[in-house]
Amino acid sequence: MTSIEIIEKLDELTNLIEKDSEALNLLKQLALEYPSITREINKASDSKTTKDQKPEPTIESSAVYNKLLGLRVGEVFVEIENLISELNKVNAKNSAFLNITNPITEKLEEFYELFELSVGRFNANKMIGLMRIAHPLNEILSRTAKITNSFKTMLSEEPKLEEGKESLSLFFTAPIEYNELIVKLIAIETLYNEIARLLNISTSEHPLEIARLEIGSWWIKIFGDSKVITLITTLCEKSVSYFHRTYTQEGIIQGISNKIEVIENLLGLSKILKEYGIDTKVLDENIGHSGVVLSRQLTKLLAGEPNVKINNKEHYIGKELDEKLLQERKTLLLETALKESSENSKTDGEEEKQ
Repeated sequence: MTSIEIIEKLDELTNLIEKDSEALNLLKQLALEYPSITREINKASDSKTTKDQKPEPTIESSAVYNKLLGLRVGEVFVEIENLISELNKVNAKNSAFLNITNPITEKLEEFYELFELSVGRFNANKMIGLMRIAHPLNEILSRTAKITNSFKTMLSEEPKLEEGKESLSLFFTAPIEYNELIVKLIAIETLYNEIARLLNISTSEHPLEIARLEIGSWWIKIFGDSKVITLITTLCEKSVSYFHRTYTQEGIIQGISNKIEVIENLLGLSKILKEYGIDTKVLDENIGHSGVVLSRQLTKLLAGEPNVKINNKEHYIGKELDEKLLQERKTLLLETALKESSENSKTDGEEEKQ
């Protein structure tokens, strides 16, 4: 499991236990008033009230007791049931969370049972019983929230970007094999180098660097020159949308065409370069060649991926087509590699003749 997936699971857990709900607010109030209520009980048992003494405040006069009497009971039951159910789902997805969530679900079930017995028959003893469960449960919830937030902070830490640099995060949910990973890493490097060449940016002065690389599902976070990374991000977003759209419509994976006009229409490379202040007339032939190189690398990197997060923005083809698309991905990668190898061989042969 990658850090990004762990962070998502921790987010899911903290959202559950920090939700603003009738049930959790009740638990919190019961827990917070428990120490003062127990002090009052102890004080009352240690001293006798005389006619001249001011009577001690009773449990029945407390704010939480009145809250219990005015509760929307059905809503509390449903919220506790839903919370237990959602916590069990978190466990089912990853057993590593069992040690974190089990103490919470056990106490919630205990509270639920007593709350059920108390409905319509609330009195001081019933409230003290609920408080005795709510107090440690609130401690567990509070401690869990602090721990998960600390873990999220630790896992999210990134090197500080220097001025003129930008980062790109790509997260692929599908598992990946070693040879596929190598192909995709080379594709990322080629994209960076080709765009840097077009923008006349030195890769030795502004190299591509890897901030994160985690495998399972796989996640890569890169950083480099801000103009180059921004352009790669734009091209990735356009390309993955194209791959998903064409697969949904036609049911087959299509790489980006090698025809320059098709590539230009899809990627809009000339327009983007003009926005960067680059004279595209001088580069017309170069842009055509670069478009072909970029389209091939984008195909290797993104075609056949059913679910991609680009800087945390999800691009998902849908559950129905997910597995089918994955089965066809390897075939496309092989075809693209063979086609590129064949064309490179032709180019080498022509150069030798000359």
